[in-house]
Amino acid sequence: FNYGGRDEIVRTARKLADAVARGDMASDAITAESFAASLDTQGIPDPELVIRTSGELRLSNFLLWQAAYSELVFLPCYWPDFSREH
Repeated sequence: FNYGGRDEIVRTARKLADAVARGDMASDAITAESFAASLDTQGIPDPELVIRTSGELRLSNFLLWQAAYSELVFLPCYWPDFSREH
């Protein structure tokens, strides 16, 4: 499974553009909601919290659309060392 947030957004935009070109969808029907409903994660709630371990201060192309309004926590420990105490 080779997931990438940018790729997911591009594939979703193409899918919706193709639907408009085929006449299956009007261009003004493309909304944030219809876009989200066409993502790989459709039907799964957006995360409320994203915890990034390893000290990196970036999302690394992970759930870019879905994490837009998430709380982000960046921790210096590595995943194997992560615990509730962090």
